[in-house]
Amino acid sequence: GTIPSSYGYMRQLRYLTLSGSKINGTVPSSFNQLRSLAHLNMAYCQLEGTLDFLVMDNPNLNFVDISYSKFSGQIPDFNGLTNLERFTANDNLFNGTIPDWFGLSKVTELNLGSNKQITGSIPYNLGNYNTYILLLDNCDLTG
Repeated sequence: GTIPSSYGYMRQLRYLTLSGSKINGTVPSSFNQLRSLAHLNMAYCQLEGTLDFLVMDNPNLNFVDISYSKFSGQIPDFNGLTNLERFTANDNLFNGTIPDWFGLSKVTELNLGSNKQITGSIPYNLGNYNTYILLLDNCDLTG
């Protein structure tokens, strides 16, 4: 089945794990209203589409795992996720370049491995700050 759009209106929701479920389709745009969400795990689902649902102002969100799914498109700027520490998005269908903002954020773990259409160079500031785990294997990166 799909994720009901009503989930996006659960204003006090802090922890959501759908990992390994048979959920498919796209994530409702109402998810960008989840301003209390701190932990989001959608790994090993059949979800697809872009990450526009993560473009929000949420100082609470610190963990996102969307690995082994079918998300695609470019990774947008998550400037509103000011306390994001772990972003795991390996084995998806992302393309484009790695946004520079990752190197200026509080991200301590960044996994974009096996997104074979991520191209360009590794941002110069990535790893200069808080990043302790950086997994970029099987991408088409230079430098």
